[in-house]
Order: sequence, then C-alpha cells, then structure tokens
Amino acid sequence: MSDYSLLIYKKCCLKSYTEKRRTEGIKIYSLSYLEIHQDNINHLIELGEFDVDLTSAVQLMSNNNSTRYFIEKLIYFSIKHELYVNYIICESQLNQFTQELGYFFQHTERIICDENTLEENPEIQKHESSLKRKALLINEDLDELDQYLEKQLIGHSIFKTVFIEELRTFKYFYEHIGDQFIMSILLLGPSGIGKTELGKLLHKFPDTNSPVAKINFANYKSESSLASLIGSPPGYVDSGNESDLVQKINKSKVGVLIVDEFEKANSSVHNFFLQLLEEGQFDDALGNIHDLKGYILLFTSNASKENFLKETPPELRSRFDLIFSFDPLTKEERIQFSRKIIDTFASKSKIKLSTGDIDWILSNIDIENENNLRNLKKTIRRNFYQFVNKQQKEKTNDLK
Repeated sequence: MSDYSLLIYKKCCLKSYTEKRRTEGIKIYSLSYLEIHQDNINHLIELGEFDVDLTSAVQLMSNNNSTRYFIEKLIYFSIKHELYVNYIICESQLNQFTQELGYFFQHTERIICDENTLEENPEIQKHESSLKRKALLINEDLDELDQYLEKQLIGHSIFKTVFIEELRTFKYFYEHIGDQFIMSILLLGPSGIGKTELGKLLHKFPDTNSPVAKINFANYKSESSLASLIGSPPGYVDSGNESDLVQKINKSKVGVLIVDEFEKANSSVHNFFLQLLEEGQFDDALGNIHDLKGYILLFTSNASKENFLKETPPELRSRFDLIFSFDPLTKEERIQFSRKIIDTFASKSKIKLSTGDIDWILSNIDIENENNLRNLKKTIRRNFYQFVNKQQKEKTNDLK
C-alpha cells in the first residue's frame, strides 16, 4: 500500500477542476497519454506536483492486460521516486477501479467544486455545444444513406451492403447498450480505387459545405509524430498551439474522420488511435478532452489483405469493426464512373452535352487500361477542356 489518496471528482466538475489546476500551473495527465509515452516516463521526476486521471483504467484493463501492469509500474515508480502526484478518478468508475487496484490507496477524498460555475463558464458551454453541432451519420436516415451511396459510389456493391448493415448494428449498440463508441472501418487495396472517396461521400451526406476532416499517416512517421498530432506537452516547443487532429475535427461539422495510409504511421500514433477507438475520446497535450463518440473513423491502406493480415498483430486487427478489400472497378464500372464525371463537369460549366459529345470525350480516354480513378479523372478533365475549347473556337469561326 502507498501513501497516496485517490481523489474523486464528479464528471460535471472535471472542466472547472481542469481549469483550476491550469491556473495553478499543475498539469493533468490522462492514463492513455502516459501509457503511450511510457518510454519517456522519467520526465515525471522533474515535474513537481501533477495529477494523473485514472478514469479510463477500468475499460482499458478489460481490453488489455498490459494496462494493469503499466498502472502498477506507474504507482511503484511514483513511490520509489517520491513523486508529488495526485491520482484522480471520476466517481462513476470508482467502485470498479477499487475492486481491481484499490489496495494501492490508503483512503479516498472528494474533489469539491461549485457546480453553478459550469453554467457561467463560456468555455465549457462552447465545448459542449460544439459537440452537439456535429452531424453524426447514425442520426441520419440510413435508408436514404443507402440510396445515396448506391447512386454516388460506383461499384463496390458488396461493400455497400455490408457497410450499411454494420452501421445499423453500430447505431443499435451505441444508442441502446453503450458498449461501442466509435465505428472503425479499414479499407485495403491499391491507390485510386475509391477508398478515400467513400469517406468524402460519407462526409458530404449530412453536410455538403463542411470541410472534410482528413489526415494522412504518411506525415506521422517520426518519433515526434504524436506531438504534431495531439500537440506538444506544456513547456515543450509549440505547446499551446492547436494540434493537427484538433484543427481538423474542430473545422468539420460532421462526425466522420478519414485517416489515409494507416500502415505508414509511427507506432505511438497507432497506439493513440487504438485507445481512441476504445474510449471514444482523447486528451490533447493541454489536457482538453475531445469527445468523438458516435463518430465513424475510416482508415485506408494501400496494402493487400494478405500483407495486412501477415504484418499486423491480432490485437491491432481486432480493433476494427469492418475490414474490407476494395478491388479495381470493372471496365463497365469505369465507363459509368467516367460518364458521371463528365456529367458533373458539364453541369458545373452549365454546358449541355449530347450523347455524341460524351462519346467523343470518352473515345479519347484509355478506359480499358486505366484502373486508377484519380488518373482517369485527370484524363477526363483534360479531354473535357479540349472539347469545350474546340467548341468555343468553332463558334468563334462561325461568327466570322
């Protein structure tokens, strides 16, 4: 048993307590943050007083035995180095936590806060209201979403059926049972076959004007990548600046996050996202809690399913609710895709095209040998412009 007390807070008081500690210059670390950074745990010795929030411990321990070991190691480390640390926990998790690890703490104390200040604090109101403004796909008409994807996403018919069924399942368990916070999808397959496009379509369904929330793991390969993603801890370079992930989420009004090139990130970034999928929320480096419950996280990878299964540990694979391989579109589907792109360009240009006009544009495109839809779209763009330019020149010559 240690000399530490376990400090208990009400959920409604956490924000005011966090703000109070910030003004006192005392940092609060989530268990997730410390576990991700456990290789650098020695920096805690130099901190002075700080808090560790153990609220996520129960859920993390139920899914990962190594979390229990890490908590024990952290407490023994605190005792050995006589750290000035306060362990805090939300009252909703107290009973379960004390059954597991209560023997480490001599007694418990309650953190007192004035609950009336919650109504007066505009920052708290702003944080809560911003969450309510997010458009979640599970709140939309899923039959309409099914029809929308059938019309907008060319090919991938089996996936569309499976996805809608998985989304209905997620909606039920999220709303009625509460044991699944985020729906996670991993799409595998070569570049340019529609994986990211699916995410953009899901994003546009509830709000066509909202910026798409998208990050690319190819930008997070280095050891310091996590700091770029969730921000630098207080006292470090760039601390206080809004992190990449927070910026993307805050700018978007839709509960969909696209994460491209999943396989390319640093392991600490992978671990961060795995814990986000478990908890449905994350703490940035400044201690702010960002709630993503109800979100859909769409991960993409250019790896084949065989390579993914061979190279990815089972505990990582099990975090995804749906893993699916996208195949290149058939020739007929690529023609359908090309016609759809031409129709879109014509509509936005306010140009009426005849069937012969469209056939002329298509005749100059090597649809037979081009599987990459991005390259195909680029070729269509060039040919569409050439056609429009040709038409304009002919009209000019006729006037002469």
